[in-house]
Amino acid sequence: MYKNRYFAAAISRMVLLSSCTILLMAAARTDGYSHLTKAVSELGSTDAPHKGLFNWLGYMVPGLLIAWFAYGLSAQFRRKLPFGLLAASGLLLALAGAFPMDMDHRSAAASVLHTVGSVGSGVAWLASASLMSRALRSASYWASVARPLAVVAWTAAPLIVLLPVLLPAAPALGQRIAFVSYFVFVLLLAGRLYGAAQVQGAAHFPTHKPLAEQDANGTSAQG
Repeated sequence: MYKNRYFAAAISRMVLLSSCTILLMAAARTDGYSHLTKAVSELGSTDAPHKGLFNWLGYMVPGLLIAWFAYGLSAQFRRKLPFGLLAASGLLLALAGAFPMDMDHRSAAASVLHTVGSVGSGVAWLASASLMSRALRSASYWASVARPLAVVAWTAAPLIVLLPVLLPAAPALGQRIAFVSYFVFVLLLAGRLYGAAQVQGAAHFPTHKPLAEQDANGTSAQG
């Protein structure tokens, strides 16, 4: 059992820190790095300055925290698969940071593992989003966040695919939208978790049964 209120706040801050790390590390580059034309992976590539710092703060720490967050959240619902996929997306994000891309040798083992982590994280997230609405709607408290989460994920999905084709001068824009949408998705869940701890008047969710089961049995949110 963990303190949901404080844990949700920590997740939110870590996601924001990761976003700021991406922006600041890009701004510190003096080689013409652009968010419109360069991949996020280049900020942590094998020849990038401060690559270790970026891979930890931009990939590994947020990825591991998202996996932990999703695992804890799954305890509140009967349907575990959406949260398992979200946890997998976090672990794959961490994998991408553990194996930096070698921009000069993209077929190298580390580069392939980085690509698997980066692309796999996005695929696992979208798979999670496709299943999560039903799980969230099974609990009245969580139902209100189901639609915003779906809008975030399914607005981002076509843009990620189409923008490089529609805007060839800005091939990296779709990747930025993917990162922003992913982090907003997690922030929405974290914000709802934070609110749940306040609604229930305690720092912990009850451990004897999930929220979804409480709602199904007609018990109140106050306990």
